[in-house]
Amino acid sequence: MDYKGVVMKERTTKEAAEKLGVHRVTLQNWIAEGKILAPAMQNIGGGRVRLWSEKDIRKARKAIAKRGE
Repeated sequence: MDYKGVVMKERTTKEAAEKLGVHRVTLQNWIAEGKILAPAMQNIGGGRVRLWSEKDIRKARKAIAKRGE
């Protein structure tokens, strides 16, 4: 991800959802329902975002598989 000139290895929730094969809103709903643990919100460039590491995405993928979603 390139956010205002800063190259990051972390991914946004939208990018994480794409890697997980689900829609961003679905991932956000699962987070709100407590089905998936998500990284904390961070303030970046005047906005609040979740930045997902590859480890976070792997954990989410395992949680999805366990629940059969």
